Amino acid sequence: DDHRLDCDEDDYEGSDDEYEERHEAKMAALQEKNKTKHISGFLRRLHQILALHEDVFTLNVGQSGQKETISPNELRSLKSPVKIQLAQSTQQKKQEAIIFVEPLVSVEDLSRQVMKTALKSHPQYIQFCQSLVDDSAIIIERAQAPTKGVERKWRIAKILSFDTRGGYHTITYASGFVGGFAGTQLHFQTEDDFSRLKFESKTTLLMLSAREYVIAHRAQNPQYLKTPFDMEDLLSDAMVGQDEEERDVNDSVSLGVRVESDFISSAWHCYTVVAVRQIDSSNRSRTYDLVSEDGEVIGGVPENRIRGLGSSDEVNNSVDMEVSDVGSRADRRSAEARAHLSRAFPFLTARRQLSSSSSSNGSSQGKISKRMLKRTWSALAPIEAMCPVGVNAESGKFLTSTSAAATLWKCQVGELEMAVSIRNDLVDFPPSISVEFSLARSPSPAKVAEPADTTLVALLRRLYESEEFDMFGKEGHQILYSVVLRPSKSPPRFDDMKLSQLEPTSFNTPLAAHDIIPSDQNNSLIDQSSRSRKLSDTGSYSDDDDIGVRLSCEGLDEICVQCLEIIEYLAEVDGRLEGGRKKNDDSDSIFVNKGLSQKLTEQLESPLFVVGKAIPEWCLVLPSFCPHLFSYDSRKLLLDRVAFGISRSTLKQQEAKVNVGRLRQRMTALRARAVELVGEAFSGGSEDPTALQLQADELYGMEEALGARIRSSFRAEGWEETALQVAKAVVHRDLLIADAMSIMEQYATDPLLNRRRLEVRFEGESGFDAASGDEAGVTRGFYADVAENLLNCEYVAGVSFSLTCATRLNTPSAMNSITFKAHGEPCSKLPLWIPDIDSSGQVIIPTPRAAPSSLIGIFPRPIGKLHPQLLEVLNAFRFMGRLFAAALRDGFMFPLPLSASFLKLVQHGNTAGNIDTDAVRGGNILSSSDLPRPGFLGGEVYAVEMHICRALDQIDQADPPLSEAELEREYCRIASDKSFAREALGKSYDCSFDDYFQDRTFVDPLDPTQGIEAHPLCQNGHNKSVTIHNIREWVALAKDFMLHDGVIGQAVAFRAGVGDFFSSDYLRLFTAEELQSDVCGVGDNVDNWNEGDIRKLFKLDGKGATEALVAVAAIGGNAEALSRRFGPSSPTIKFVIKALLEASPKQRRMFLSFVTSVPIVTPGQIEVVPVVSSSGEFLPMRDPGCLPRANTCARRLYLPKFETYQSFKQVLWAVVEEEFKHKGFFEWSL
Repeated sequence: DDHRLDCDEDDYEGSDDEYEERHEAKMAALQEKNKTKHISGFLRRLHQILALHEDVFTLNVGQSGQKETISPNELRSLKSPVKIQLAQSTQQKKQEAIIFVEPLVSVEDLSRQVMKTALKSHPQYIQFCQSLVDDSAIIIERAQAPTKGVERKWRIAKILSFDTRGGYHTITYASGFVGGFAGTQLHFQTEDDFSRLKFESKTTLLMLSAREYVIAHRAQNPQYLKTPFDMEDLLSDAMVGQDEEERDVNDSVSLGVRVESDFISSAWHCYTVVAVRQIDSSNRSRTYDLVSEDGEVIGGVPENRIRGLGSSDEVNNSVDMEVSDVGSRADRRSAEARAHLSRAFPFLTARRQLSSSSSSNGSSQGKISKRMLKRTWSALAPIEAMCPVGVNAESGKFLTSTSAAATLWKCQVGELEMAVSIRNDLVDFPPSISVEFSLARSPSPAKVAEPADTTLVALLRRLYESEEFDMFGKEGHQILYSVVLRPSKSPPRFDDMKLSQLEPTSFNTPLAAHDIIPSDQNNSLIDQSSRSRKLSDTGSYSDDDDIGVRLSCEGLDEICVQCLEIIEYLAEVDGRLEGGRKKNDDSDSIFVNKGLSQKLTEQLESPLFVVGKAIPEWCLVLPSFCPHLFSYDSRKLLLDRVAFGISRSTLKQQEAKVNVGRLRQRMTALRARAVELVGEAFSGGSEDPTALQLQADELYGMEEALGARIRSSFRAEGWEETALQVAKAVVHRDLLIADAMSIMEQYATDPLLNRRRLEVRFEGESGFDAASGDEAGVTRGFYADVAENLLNCEYVAGVSFSLTCATRLNTPSAMNSITFKAHGEPCSKLPLWIPDIDSSGQVIIPTPRAAPSSLIGIFPRPIGKLHPQLLEVLNAFRFMGRLFAAALRDGFMFPLPLSASFLKLVQHGNTAGNIDTDAVRGGNILSSSDLPRPGFLGGEVYAVEMHICRALDQIDQADPPLSEAELEREYCRIASDKSFAREALGKSYDCSFDDYFQDRTFVDPLDPTQGIEAHPLCQNGHNKSVTIHNIREWVALAKDFMLHDGVIGQAVAFRAGVGDFFSSDYLRLFTAEELQSDVCGVGDNVDNWNEGDIRKLFKLDGKGATEALVAVAAIGGNAEALSRRFGPSSPTIKFVIKALLEASPKQRRMFLSFVTSVPIVTPGQIEVVPVVSSSGEFLPMRDPGCLPRANTCARRLYLPKFETYQSFKQVLWAVVEEEFKHKGFFEWSL
């Protein structure tokens, strides 16, 4: 290029006009080149200034000047015990309970542990508990935290008594109904209805503070219920919870310590001591009341059935001895014998001490581990202990309450499971209990926004602030706590039990009462059911969208912020000029700050602080608001290791610290070859099936040997290999959308399912996922098939869609009083997308935005807030948000070609989950360049703004100003210009503005009727015609409707769906174009494939088979079948490449779907495997058994031998097109 630009101008022999054009092009190219050099130098200076002024830090807590055996960078630090000394901050004489806690325990779990003993000394709580007894209260309760493998069921119970020493109640569960009951739904409308319940089961001891419950009925109407929860009144009426005798007993034993007991079963289980009772004052024998993790109490447990009562054993790391064995004569005789032996043989003493020291430490750590407070539930499990959970679609089978003022509860009454409906005004909620933690030297408690999502590691970081501390030090951490009781002013959410008033939608999915639609006052979907964890839990986020204001964290001064603003702005401008997003390999990008990227990557290598969500706030703040500053790889690493919860974060750290990926690939290759041999052995055509089976056994043996090496690698790290538990779902292909919505509703709202990995199979199809992650071909195909259906005109409404009561939308009196049809009425189609339709009229096609650099994508169809299908549309977009998040979290693509403009709108929002409407209206998020491009539906808005409005602005701003007559003449000239259609709209015919807009009114620009049934842009918009004089007003209103008012609800609903799986704020780590490409698969360039692009799709190096070949040859087997692989110059490979080069874009996508189950280019290469006989002969195409076929999980294409290209082309496309027409996943024999 430089040579061409600098060539001698005298050599040019063209015309003068051509010479001028050539000279101008040359000068423009030189200016652009100099401009690039100038920008690069300017950016280098900005990076230098940033490196000079930034002082962000990385964490590596653990040394504190002492030799530390456990480093936060080790994987085993995630499960190493942390010593905690808990003491109540309000006690003058602090009585400590020493417990050992897993670093990843949540603050909610730790608070629940504290409440087991702290609440019984709280006068207000004792008064409340006693009132339940006095009123013979009936409660509905269940375990507060999910137990592994056990479903939490609500049960109805009656309160009988309260033990003030232990802080627990005696209850009895409902066993049936007086006079019997037949049915599956029970209604409680009055107080007398509760008399129908029978309570004849055995009594149970429960600590209600460790349970989840509501009060359904009180036999009386006590003073307690007449006024709010008044602390002063309760203090005056409070009861004393302990007598003097109990205090004396408890002084010698710390309440709250964690012990083991086998009192109720042969196995030892962990409990917490909540009360000590002295049964014989002469010999001071005692019994203990113990409470389990789920709040069940065991009373009167003797000392000899308890382990771990002594507090000094664990503190000193000495061998823990059983209480029942202390002081026994046998032990004393054994000790005396060992003493005599030591004096006679001193060398044995030294050996015994060395062995004892080693076993003592291991035994002590093992016993500590058994009694350590751990996370209540995790989606991870050892490989051999995997326990999949089934998920069944329940389309149209949701329960519906008979009254909006009642709540449905799925309860177990005796042996029956039923839905219990209770009137809301009869339900009472217990006081809200929270625990605040602080240090003795800093009495102010740590601020914890989300106790369930804040780990012990993060809590300690907040308590110590910038002070160094030793996480696993022998001294431990002395933490003070205080219990705070508050009245429950609003009922808590119970996502998996509260069904509320459900209404079926057009896709047979429920719309619960908590899914609130945008109102006139606030254009946002108020999402209360989302368990979205915001970045503000770990970083500092404000509601202001100004990056200079929001970007405030330790280590960045004002100069740094200014540099970051400039770099981010230049990166965005460069992205628009470059014509779209570049590839993810941006390590050499001039905008990436390598120093900060390296710091971020280094911090993410620390399992303790990454999994514990205790990384410095800059790690989240900077990449979120300046994504171009960090390399794509570092941001992707941050997303994978931080955003998706503790279970997945732990799994990513396991994969990083125990690098066995190469060994697993070899295992996969050996297993695949072994399966091929077994298939040939049982195919019936083998000459020696026994030999083939022996060869397969040899490969399986090699696979097991590699497995042993993997297990050894984990042992070296002090870690047990774990994997994500699976939620297995079954869907019907003919009810795909309805079943998918039902599955995602359960998957998103059930905490036992939500953290698992989703695996899908199709009913009636034998295909299933052979592995997880990238090899899960059926689940990968599920996301692709749902995305394809969401573009089908069978589900999506076209340009014209009926508004049955739209004629009233244009009258002022009806704007707020309008009523619609029942939402339960099925609707065949929904207005989801701007309906640009392909030539067949069956599929919505993605189209570009007005910006020249934009990639094609689909954009929501703008609809009004009073549209009768708005609720169904919002449900559909929340469903799509859930699919988007679930696919991103588990490493899949969701190939729904969403527009980057819509994703940009989804990304923007404050920490409350709402869209910043002021920012959107001001053009900070979507602008004119996000409108449809001229030539597509809605493109006339942008065309008129660019050609008509700009021309009018120039006329109005003429200097000197034009007279009224001159202005009118110029306006008429512009309006009657016949070139408008060609120049502005890209049409092939002449048409003026007046002619093109003669029937336009101030209503929805996409509505072809332009009448009273269309959504008005202003009051009585259907009566206001668009003219050259009011065109600018029309453009402003149309833009506001198409980029904000008509799509804001869809964006927030989509964002809420993402928030059901992880904080939607993490989407800001990437640009909208990156999300569009990496999750939706837009921009894979299938339409412009060349031979090089096609060859990159295939794995042609033959790697992976060598090890299997050597193994088979070593035992004298026939390895010819395994050695058959296509090379780069193979005739079959040439046939494949030629066929794809000649294919249309639609055929290419069908081919990708046939081989990989996804119609887009995804990571990973396709392996082409010949169909061979047992003797290794390349089988020709002669019967249906030799047809081309594919293994989507492994991305393998199996091809027989073809004599000519024409026969290959004919058979391949016939198979591909038939598979595309009749979709399905089925197994087949090799």
